[in-house]
Amino acid sequence: MPPDAPEAKDYTAKTLDIENLIVDKMNKLSPAQYEAMLRPVFKDDEMLVVTVGAVLGFLVGELQVVLVEQFAR
Repeated sequence: MPPDAPEAKDYTAKTLDIENLIVDKMNKLSPAQYEAMLRPVFKDDEMLVVTVGAVLGFLVGELQVVLVEQFAR
């Protein structure tokens, strides 16, 4: 790495102002456009998220049943 690399990175970040550019562009999107943009990113993992949610929901439900049975005695 050249010794001037950190300075060049800071200069580039300030000059391009990428963070504010992205924020401005994202704020201009409608909810439908935002969803259409993000949907492909999560599409592959959607089933995994649903499955993990189902398993966690089942486990919490079972824990609730056990606790209710314990405190009902």
